[in-house]
Amino acid sequence: MGGTAIYYNRALYCCPMDIPPLTNIEATACRLSTIGHGVLTLVSVYLPPKKKLLRSDLKVLLALGDAVILFGDFNSKNTNWKCNYTNYNGRKMEALAEDLHFNIITPPTPTFYHNNVRYRPDILDIALMRGIRLSYRGLPPLRKTITSWKKVSAALEETDTPVLNNIPDDIVSTDDIDNAIGALTSHITTVVENSSRKVPAKSDRKELPRDVIELIRDKNAALRRAGKYPTRENRSRARALQRRVKARIKEIKNDNWSDLMAEISPSHQAYWRLAKALKTEGAVPTPALKRPDNSIAFDDREKAECLADSIEHQCSENPHTTQNMSGGWKRRFVIESPPTQRRSGSNYAGRSQQTHKGLKIRKSPGRDTISSKAIKCFSAPLWLYWSQF
Repeated sequence: MGGTAIYYNRALYCCPMDIPPLTNIEATACRLSTIGHGVLTLVSVYLPPKKKLLRSDLKVLLALGDAVILFGDFNSKNTNWKCNYTNYNGRKMEALAEDLHFNIITPPTPTFYHNNVRYRPDILDIALMRGIRLSYRGLPPLRKTITSWKKVSAALEETDTPVLNNIPDDIVSTDDIDNAIGALTSHITTVVENSSRKVPAKSDRKELPRDVIELIRDKNAALRRAGKYPTRENRSRARALQRRVKARIKEIKNDNWSDLMAEISPSHQAYWRLAKALKTEGAVPTPALKRPDNSIAFDDREKAECLADSIEHQCSENPHTTQNMSGGWKRRFVIESPPTQRRSGSNYAGRSQQTHKGLKIRKSPGRDTISSKAIKCFSAPLWLYWSQF
């Protein structure tokens, strides 16, 4: 399939024009007279995917006037204008832009969506301009839509809504099916719109280096290949690429942080965010570990002794009561075992593991200020070792 056409309003000062013979490109051209710019030559272009981009064709089209705009499907893909990959025509187009002195204008969103959902959308339609004086004054600022999917999920969980209540319980005809589908689609669309907001798009955002973008695309392709053909080689390659991407992203983050620390100014918003985080009431300071004589443990050995004493205190033979934060008294979880019984063997190990799992993380800490949540972070062998003393 091919062919080109240009539709224009008859009220415009526009007329079609003939084009010299071309080798691979199909084109339709017209002249448009404007008040502020003069005569513009507009050319609708189509290059079939199996044909190469020729310098002679572009040179002929760009010579049709002093101000020329070529637009259409060039089938020229290049990662420099946000395509998924770079092909031969894309590399040739980038080289000819410097040789023939024209600008490449690309849309911000994809222009081609494949019928197969497994293929990613891509940019095929671009514009080439030469001799055009562009003025961006008066153009609206770029904006993007941010959707809160948590709000969408919470709103869709509500089934008692007027729209859903109008859907009949008994659907007997195709009209009922169409009405139910339309009502459900309208409800979902309304929920998503109500949970979305438009914000200015940041144009100064740093983009990833080209090698990282190519590495991420290779990783995604390897994951798709491993999902479709789960062989050992495919899975191994996908995991290796995942590790490489993770390491490369970490390097970029470290470099960006170093650059920020070198260029940061006292008026940077990071200082305001830090001050706001420190003033948050939700930040609860962690109390220091104290020994039995109420002195603070400083080095690792003293802290380990405090942890051991806390475990022994919480799992001692005699129950102890401690006062919680609200002023009431609570009984700590204890293990009842005779003093003469040797703490070893499978019975004690099983009861000790049950005690470890049964600790309530919401209980207030005892006099040693060590919470049950911290003790539950111990591994099973470490817990069993400390609980024997």
